[in-house]
Amino acid sequence: MVQTAALLVLEPIFEADFTENAYGYRPEEKDDQGRSQRTGGKDHHQGTPQGGVISPLLANIHMRRFLRAWNEWELGPKLQTHVVNYAEDFVILCRGTAARARQYAERILTKMRRRLNPEKTRLCRTGPESFDFLGYTFGTCYAVRNGKPFLGAKRVMSRNLLTLEEATRRHL
Repeated sequence: MVQTAALLVLEPIFEADFTENAYGYRPEEKDDQGRSQRTGGKDHHQGTPQGGVISPLLANIHMRRFLRAWNEWELGPKLQTHVVNYAEDFVILCRGTAARARQYAERILTKMRRRLNPEKTRLCRTGPESFDFLGYTFGTCYAVRNGKPFLGAKRVMSRNLLTLEEATRRHL
C-alpha cells in the first residue's frame, strides 16, 4: 500500500522528465488488449527491487540518469547512435561507432556506480549476426514473396517450447 501511494505521488513528477526513448512501463504504455503494463521484471541481483508496484518507476528513474547524460553529451549526433531503453535494458543502435558507443556507455554507468552486464552485453554487426531484445531476435529476415533479405525482427521462441519441440522430434 505504501508503494502504491508513493507511485501515485512520484510518477507524475518523474514522468514529465523522462526522455522520449525510455519505453518501459510508462503510464501510457498499453498491451495488445489496451491494458496498462504495470508488472515487475525478472529477478535481478542488482538494480531496482523487482516485483513491487513501484519497481517499474524506479527502473525508469534509474535509467533516466543514463539517458540524460547520453543526450547532454550529445552522443546521439556525435556517434550517429540511437538508444532504445526499456526499464533497465537498453540497446544502442549505431553505424560504425559501436566500440566508442560502448566506451561512453561504460563511462556514464561508472559515474552512476553501475556496470554493463557482461552476459548481456556485446557488439553485434547486424546482418551477419543477430541479437535478442525484449522477446525478439533482430537480424536478417527474408521476404516471403521473393526471398530477399532485410533487417527485421522475429519473436523469440521460449526455451520451454524449444525443449518440447526437441523432445517431440526425438520421439517421432
